[in-house]
Amino acid sequence: MRVLLVVLSGPVSSERDDIYNDWYTNVHLSDVLNVPGYIRATRYKAFSGERSFEQEYMALYELEVENLDALQAVSDEHMRRIEANEMHRSPPETIDRDNVRSMYYIETGPRLGGHDDIPETVFMPFTESASEEEDEEFNRWYQEVHLPEVLGVPGFSAASRYKETGMNMTGRPWPIRFPYLAIYELADGSKDAFDAAMKELRRRITENDRMEISDTLGSEKVTQVYTRITDRIDAT
Repeated sequence: MRVLLVVLSGPVSSERDDIYNDWYTNVHLSDVLNVPGYIRATRYKAFSGERSFEQEYMALYELEVENLDALQAVSDEHMRRIEANEMHRSPPETIDRDNVRSMYYIETGPRLGGHDDIPETVFMPFTESASEEEDEEFNRWYQEVHLPEVLGVPGFSAASRYKETGMNMTGRPWPIRFPYLAIYELADGSKDAFDAAMKELRRRITENDRMEISDTLGSEKVTQVYTRITDRIDAT
């Protein structure tokens, strides 16, 4: 079972940004990837003017586990190592610890796109179905219809969907109430390329041009877009 751990964080102040990023990229990622279950990780930074969350930075950790019990065991071991000081703590006054948020998501369907290239930009809509009764049809439409249609828009290169597990590693409130997450990947990391892809996507939606929006989609959502700031780092 493929799982993502989404971690939102940031430095205590802009003056500590370089130290925070050096520690997170060169120390912390490796510490986390040493926990059995994690397979690789990549870090991202929110585009300027595109922030839905207080935290500017995001880390995506990829895991492979057999089931949710195995995932809980990975999360428990992760926290045990933190609490036992078996992971390198950040330099003093570096990461804003009170503002760290994390959530595990399980994959709900196959990733579309046919490649394993590292995305330069990720666009992440958090959504829900219009009602509990329509949840099954909502998920069918999103996976079988919506993802392929979005991938038909120039600029988008791959897409995958996930559902929140409710497994919150830090115990701090997760800032998103919507249970479903889609990750759309773009090969170009520039803001201009993202804006062009989104302009065409919105046009197709507005004009109903090769874009079917189901009534089962809830009327509200939260979106966030990030650009990649590190290589994809594999567990050793």
